[in-house]
Amino acid sequence: MTKRGRKSKPSALRLVQGNPGHRPINENEPEPRKVFAPKPPRGFSKVEQAKWKKLCKQLSECRVLTELDLDALELYVRHWCSMMVALADVKKRGKLIVNKTGGEVWNPSWTEYKHSIQIVRSLQAEFGLTPSSRTGIVATADDDGKNRWSQF
Repeated sequence: MTKRGRKSKPSALRLVQGNPGHRPINENEPEPRKVFAPKPPRGFSKVEQAKWKKLCKQLSECRVLTELDLDALELYVRHWCSMMVALADVKKRGKLIVNKTGGEVWNPSWTEYKHSIQIVRSLQAEFGLTPSSRTGIVATADDDGKNRWSQF
């Protein structure tokens, strides 16, 4: 079951900004190791590999990519590529296509596009790939994966 309400603020951010609610701070919050150039998963197409490498480079430069994020990043890349293939088909054949009986039906690629775009948008927010989601991202680890706020 998912948690309700706002997402929790990272402990490092609460230490820096103060703790006005005086709630206990999790001193044992996980600090996954940062990764900088992970290899693309097996079975990726050339397009998926290119997208993977580009995103890994960008997320690593922002210091937000950790080893625990790789599965979610794989999902993002797969759905992004699926979305682009579906969009190409929609551009080619249109949102509505004619079936065997001569009636118009929704192009299955349109349905796939709409489904993939929802997943891509939610994962973009998780990785800070949208302007509004970047305001909530805290890149606290240095190049060695050590939390630079741990001395507080």
